[in-house]
Amino acid sequence: MKKIFRELLESKSFRIDEKHGVLFGNQRGIPYFINIEDKYSALIFSVTNGEFPEQEKMKELVKQESKIRDVSVTGYRVEFIIKHGLTTKVTITNILESIDAAVSFMASNRYEPCCENTGKTGADDRLDGYMLGGIPKILSETSFAELSSELSSKAHDLSIKKENVIGGIVGALLGSLAGVVAIVIIAQLGYVSVISGLIMGVTTVKGYSLLGGKLTKKGIAISGIIMLFMVYLGNNIDWALSISRELGMNFFESFGVVWEIIEYSQLKEVYYQNLGMLYLFTAIGAIPMIIVLVKDNNSKYTAYKI
Repeated sequence: MKKIFRELLESKSFRIDEKHGVLFGNQRGIPYFINIEDKYSALIFSVTNGEFPEQEKMKELVKQESKIRDVSVTGYRVEFIIKHGLTTKVTITNILESIDAAVSFMASNRYEPCCENTGKTGADDRLDGYMLGGIPKILSETSFAELSSELSSKAHDLSIKKENVIGGIVGALLGSLAGVVAIVIIAQLGYVSVISGLIMGVTTVKGYSLLGGKLTKKGIAISGIIMLFMVYLGNNIDWALSISRELGMNFFESFGVVWEIIEYSQLKEVYYQNLGMLYLFTAIGAIPMIIVLVKDNNSKYTAYKI
């Protein structure tokens, strides 16, 4: 991605927000964003011809340009999805040619750049590129001032809001149940998967955040402890189901004798190997997801000009 940034910067006068993988440019008086992902890029405009742009109209460009894969329209915001090539050079070419084609299409169809929030054109209030709550937006200076003030107010309210630890624990426990279900279902199919770790990480932390009111380091630590316990529980439920099938016992009886059977059989090593793999895969799945959630939480209230 950094190579794509560097080569794009050399080709045009872009402003860059490397943290979010975003470039801001202006061609023929039409501002736009390029949001670079791993497998595709989004080319973003905010335009009007006196009313909201129509998706069917924008699809005409998709049909004309093979490098543009799709388009979505939300209000005044138009996002074209650009195909990446097998090499950086082809990707750069695809992006630059798509920009030229899209700008020409907007101009020939009499679309004017406008504020994404109000629909007012640049003639009414100067337009520029801003990052608002982690989302790139083309806004007027007036709209940005109003929206960033609202974000600052929300951030202040959150900072003084007390963390409801009891509620957070309840939320994390409820959320982690989805992770337990995933562990048991996947294990009963004969696998140990990172997917269960992803589910456990997202649902547990989200559960804490929703009922706890906010996500802090304390909340992450509590969520981590709950995940450790719930992974252990999920593993034991899996073993209990297997024991009940083998011995013809009901689930509650087999759950009560899991440890007894493991202790006095030759399955102890297998049990701990399975549990260790579950913890490993839960860490692999959950830790990156927690990092993403924390980053998203931190950027949710940020506002600045790119």
